[in-house]
Amino acid sequence: MIPNNLVEVRKNHKFNLSSLNKWVDNHLENYENIIDIKQFVGGQSNPTFVLFFENKEKLILRKKPPGKLLPSAHAIEREYKVQKALEKSNVPCPKMIKLCEDENIIGTPFYLMNIIEGRVFESILDIKDKNGRKKYYFELTRMLGNLHNVNFSSINLSDFGKIGNYATRQIIRWEKQWHLSKQRELPEMQKIIDWLNNNIPEGDETTIVHGDYRIGNTICEENNFLVKVVLDWELSTLGNPFADLGYFLYAHYIPYGERHGLKGADLDDLNIPSVKELVDEYCKVRNIKVFDPTFYVVLSLFRSISILEGVYARYVNGNESSPNAKNIGNDVSRETLNELEEFSKSIILRNKTLNLISKSTENAIKTRHIEDSAQTIDFIDKNDIKICIDLGSGAGLPGIVLGILMKPKKPLFKLIFYEKSYHKSVFLKEMTKKFNLNSEIRQKSIFEEKNLYTDVIISRAFKPLPIIFQIAQNNFKSFKYIIIFLGKSGKKILKDALKLWKFDYEERQSLTSNESMIVKISNLRKKNGNKK
Repeated sequence: MIPNNLVEVRKNHKFNLSSLNKWVDNHLENYENIIDIKQFVGGQSNPTFVLFFENKEKLILRKKPPGKLLPSAHAIEREYKVQKALEKSNVPCPKMIKLCEDENIIGTPFYLMNIIEGRVFESILDIKDKNGRKKYYFELTRMLGNLHNVNFSSINLSDFGKIGNYATRQIIRWEKQWHLSKQRELPEMQKIIDWLNNNIPEGDETTIVHGDYRIGNTICEENNFLVKVVLDWELSTLGNPFADLGYFLYAHYIPYGERHGLKGADLDDLNIPSVKELVDEYCKVRNIKVFDPTFYVVLSLFRSISILEGVYARYVNGNESSPNAKNIGNDVSRETLNELEEFSKSIILRNKTLNLISKSTENAIKTRHIEDSAQTIDFIDKNDIKICIDLGSGAGLPGIVLGILMKPKKPLFKLIFYEKSYHKSVFLKEMTKKFNLNSEIRQKSIFEEKNLYTDVIISRAFKPLPIIFQIAQNNFKSFKYIIIFLGKSGKKILKDALKLWKFDYEERQSLTSNESMIVKISNLRKKNGNKK
């Protein structure tokens, strides 16, 4: 099975295939000639790739990102070491194939591991089977307990970290990383640091700790709710096991609807265990006394803030491993970012008198509207596309965003906006002039037009898919493909459309919403007998 979240290798992550093939030939058996490489969309830290071999074999390659890195960050070698050692335990990990510490091969150290098939859930709510939610949450809890029960000395990991004073060392480490990474001043961070230093619990057990233990870093068996493997060991070390548990629990402390948060949700109705139930289960597996995890939850939140600031810093410097670091694609200059921020401000300002976006989404405009719209660029062939028509443009989402992103890559790229509202058309004219976009604003309904020519049709929150298809059929003489945003029923909508139409399509999960998808449609034609 080939993972469905693969893309072409991003520009700043490309490496010498010839050099890698030479290394493989010298160090591996049964793997003949890498013929293709794809990159995983997700992952904020260490870039991860699938290698496709001529003899149909596949392997995962995981490497350090390019550019200047913070001390102790992106510890590829440690990832490899701990997973290799855990092969002797009851904690399942991917099989480690080979570690390469020679930077001359592909520019950074890397390792190879096997591909594991199974189900990956980013959130417990991604599990639609309510019974499955509770089963997997408890299974995850028990697996974490199993990890902390491993005798690290018996698997030769006595040198994997320091013994004792883990909480103090973590506070010092992440405070330092915060100051090295921070792109803005947050006085609240010092308050958190002071509270942590003043509330360190007594006692300090030492075990192997994963460091990023959550549902999204596990693979679930296909036919049951058992953990098949635990992934992403970059932050693993020897330390206090309760820190792992605190991190695992903190979704319960984040507001419901934000970053997979569960605080305020009806856990009984969702069939999700409470913090107490999970702590009780963990302590049962470990055969220890039940305790209050609050300190370790706060410590985990503090660490996460420091890590996320590092992700943002890499984005600013152009070294992020995932477009989801800011959800705006690759190679975005500071000038382009500033224009997108200025566009956001313009929408908010004009929204006071003109209904451009829902008032309820103003606070989330960057993710909900700007970053969401930016995903269109991933479908655009920058070499072969000259004209794009935005249907029902409204505030210019996604057209203006696409235009700003395309400008430094293809200055003559032309955008045509169809918006029948006079006031919204005026706003579009102001924005295209402000950002110096090659554009044309047509204040009329698209239904009034005939025999249109374009390379790309884009549409976001305009009309349902069947109507978009009718517009493409009836009002356009020529187009190459359609890019459209679909909601949580997107797969069903596509399935229904295929009953009446023939078309090729490429779909991607939205990076800004678990309930949305973006679809690229080409070769659209009616099926025989479809007169509608």
